[in-house]
Amino acid sequence: DCKAIAGCKGFNIFYERDPSQDPGSGCPNPASTTVIKASFWGNLIGSNLAINKGQYRDQFQVVIAGSNGYNVDACETAVQGWTQTQLGSCSINAPKSYCLPDNSDSYLTVKTFSDGNFDNSRCKAQCDIITKQSPDTPCNFFTSYMQVKNGQCGVQQCAFYKRAWDKSYCTNTGDPVNKITIAWASSFTNNACDGTEFCSTTPNVLTATAV
Repeated sequence: DCKAIAGCKGFNIFYERDPSQDPGSGCPNPASTTVIKASFWGNLIGSNLAINKGQYRDQFQVVIAGSNGYNVDACETAVQGWTQTQLGSCSINAPKSYCLPDNSDSYLTVKTFSDGNFDNSRCKAQCDIITKQSPDTPCNFFTSYMQVKNGQCGVQQCAFYKRAWDKSYCTNTGDPVNKITIAWASSFTNNACDGTEFCSTTPNVLTATAV
């Protein structure tokens, strides 16, 4: 069961023609038996990965048939102290905002993971590092999504912000020219502080005080 395996994001079920006993010099081509098998993945799977057609074991030919792949619809990863919002196939495209004390934009940085796995919690860990290193510009909001190219297994992207943005700003759908799409996107908002009180969409106005 994919749901019972930590990090499982897709699985492949197939029929395999296997030997009824190990082929060897005394029996190089034994009778066959059909076995239903499953493989589990930590990333998107597609037809481009279906390159295993079987092999020979001595004179016995192992054959694979009836192969079907399945991907999870969404990735639920509870992050304590943060609220997750499912975004699906788009990510946040934040507008210009004004953050104290320097009127800078709310965007902080991005982190890419290219190991083929997908785990929202490592975005949160990176967000914590950003806040620890720069407490004056804390990470209060991040997005996590899989960037897929040509339908093949992609890289996980984590984008970090000083303030939260709602789902109406989910307008980044990838790059159709380069066949890049987005999957499993979610945003996470810090429950303790979403950053909006010091990072608004209105320029800060400084008022002089007479002395």
